[in-house]
Amino acid sequence: MKYCRIILMALMVVSMVSVAFGRQYDPATGRFTKRDPVEYAAGINLYTYVHNDPVNKTDPTGLFATPTHEAMVDIVCDKTIPTTETTGCKQWITNTLRQKQKDQDSLRGGAVYSERHYTRNVIPTETSYDIATKDYDKYTHDEMTDFYTNLNKPNTAQKCTASMEALGNVTHSWQDFYGHAVERSTGSFEVFSQGRGETPFAFSGWLGPPTWPGQHPLDKEPLFSAGEYNARILAATKFLEEQYNDMITTWLSNCRCHCPPQQD
Repeated sequence: MKYCRIILMALMVVSMVSVAFGRQYDPATGRFTKRDPVEYAAGINLYTYVHNDPVNKTDPTGLFATPTHEAMVDIVCDKTIPTTETTGCKQWITNTLRQKQKDQDSLRGGAVYSERHYTRNVIPTETSYDIATKDYDKYTHDEMTDFYTNLNKPNTAQKCTASMEALGNVTHSWQDFYGHAVERSTGSFEVFSQGRGETPFAFSGWLGPPTWPGQHPLDKEPLFSAGEYNARILAATKFLEEQYNDMITTWLSNCRCHCPPQQD
């Protein structure tokens, strides 16, 4: 039962099988007993638990693994970085964007970082939906501005790197919109399965960021139904692909000679 302690939310133990919110997990085999509801979006093995690394990663819902942000970056980069680019360039872009997902997740808690993760601060007082949304909009706008500003000539390896890192930062915040948004009036997380087409650029007042900690649990991702989780992942991946199609192309047109960057 070594790994049962790792699954901390919505857990039951029945006949040596741990039941996470979304799927059953068998600690004897280290695998889920049901297929991943997102099918092949998370990889070709539909039964693995946190990419076969349960010591360092957790998936308390059976749906959200710790490296979800990185996995979506991998998927979208594969789709949007032209196949004509060198392997080294493609790997550098993907790895830079992946690293910023880790960096952003290391910065959380308090009013200073709430805007990065589409959450509302609760200490010392609870931030309103409107103020938290305004802070989120400003942060994502600033990161996008940094992305394009650093592409202004003359191009240098340092500026091209800073531009890609800004894209990595805003990528995480965009993903967190899809991972955290709640219905304001009820606090329900069952929102994207309604199919209203909300995006970080265009969403109506019925959605808002959850409190952290509170509606968004401390050190855990919120619990979703399998249908809601699937809707959020698909919407986030679609949105990222749309943004990357333009932004990666723009970056390459300005920084291809610095990909991967060398010391100037």
